[in-house]
Amino acid sequence: MSGERAETHAALLISAAATRPDHVLLDWQGRAITTDEVCQQAQALAAGLRAAGVQAGDAVALMLDNHPDHVALIFALALSGAVWVPLNPKLKGPAIRHIIQVTDPVLGVADDDHAADIRETGFSRPVLTLADLMATAAGTTPPTGEGLTGESTRTILFTSGTTGAPKGVIVTERMLLSASRFAAMASGAQPGHRFHFWEPLIHVGGAQMLALALEQQATLVMVPRFSASRFWDEVRDGRVSRAHYLGGVLDILLKLPPDPKDRDHGLELAFGAGARPEVDAAFRERFGVRLVEVYGMTEASSFSTINHDGVAGSIGKAAPGVTITLRDPEGRVVPDGERGEIVLRTDPPTLMTPGYLGNPEATAELLQSDGLHTGDIAWRDKDGNYFFSGRSKDMIRHKGENVSAWEVERVLNDHPAIAESAVIGVPGALGEEDIMAFLRTATGTTLDLTELKAWCAERLAAFQMPRYIRRVEAFDLTPSERIRKGGLPRDTSDAEIF
Repeated sequence: MSGERAETHAALLISAAATRPDHVLLDWQGRAITTDEVCQQAQALAAGLRAAGVQAGDAVALMLDNHPDHVALIFALALSGAVWVPLNPKLKGPAIRHIIQVTDPVLGVADDDHAADIRETGFSRPVLTLADLMATAAGTTPPTGEGLTGESTRTILFTSGTTGAPKGVIVTERMLLSASRFAAMASGAQPGHRFHFWEPLIHVGGAQMLALALEQQATLVMVPRFSASRFWDEVRDGRVSRAHYLGGVLDILLKLPPDPKDRDHGLELAFGAGARPEVDAAFRERFGVRLVEVYGMTEASSFSTINHDGVAGSIGKAAPGVTITLRDPEGRVVPDGERGEIVLRTDPPTLMTPGYLGNPEATAELLQSDGLHTGDIAWRDKDGNYFFSGRSKDMIRHKGENVSAWEVERVLNDHPAIAESAVIGVPGALGEEDIMAFLRTATGTTLDLTELKAWCAERLAAFQMPRYIRRVEAFDLTPSERIRKGGLPRDTSDAEIF
């Protein structure tokens, strides 16, 4: 991961615009947008940020959908040296408020239809639109990212965590650039490759693609969101050769009706995580696309393994610069063939996060003397291939999003008719999980599920909404008075549909 490469996103953008100004960085609805155009817009927006009082090191919260202006604004923050705080446009009050409290942004920037979502949390700083920033830019010299290094904080990306509130991962310039370079390795990116770019920029999977396209002279064929019904037409119309996936995406595409054009496209390779062996085989057979499975986490530059060898069911071998040990609950290294927690070390160590913002306890749990503890379980074969076995975290993968059980429980527990709740993931239909909520009703109250659903809809994103409800008289508790989630039934056959 070393060599004569840019150490910051600002330096990379400025260099690319100077040396390859006509490179088509983005393809948006058939419109080619060059690196020079993105750079000029980013500089204008950076001037607007400076005019608004943003200084290097300040946090700025963004709530925008996927579109080219969002890309330019991300690079504007890089030029400004400001810390990018993405806000998922699907989130509502409590979840937005938590991120704002942790990061303390000096400014919010939002699409016109999202600005009110930030203001309604009680955020006391200005919330501007892109038009506002452009209007204030005149006469202000844009910053150039001078003084930034690979250790400068580029973004705070919130993961849905294990138990408790989502944690803000400190992602440095080096980490995010390394994630881009790992993605280039996994995808075999070359100049001229065109990537289907659907993943939200608020996630590392989307954010890492920007530097990849600049460094590899690739083009991102950008779409507002993933759509199964439009996917193959977007691939054909956009002359796409590469794509990124999450497990549920492949399942959804396989459920499309058979089409004579199933192999009539230019998509050669897709890389990502969560493809079950049977889905991998079916996808290759039907669509003729090679899949490269990877494993990683935001806290360690997004990639820790890459399955270049095509070993069925494997997440691959350790990525360059990554050392993996598998440890049992007592911290002992387990032999090949036995399951253990994935513990990571990287060379350089700065490919791992410095920690969680404002959360020293969680940081200490993550970064221990023997490495970064992922909370994920795997086993290794004699050839060094790793096989993912599950998550030990209290997190649910649902509708392409990581859902914090704690966050859903917090909203449920605020309802006056609910004394206590527990939220778990149960097997879903598309290779991910559905959400089941166990509810203990408060004494002297009656719980109306129709009213509860309306209550939740005002406070939760659609992907956070439970699908199943079970009512309980009492929970089995641990000695520390926590609900024993491991003993909760996963069967959905007699659960109430929410």
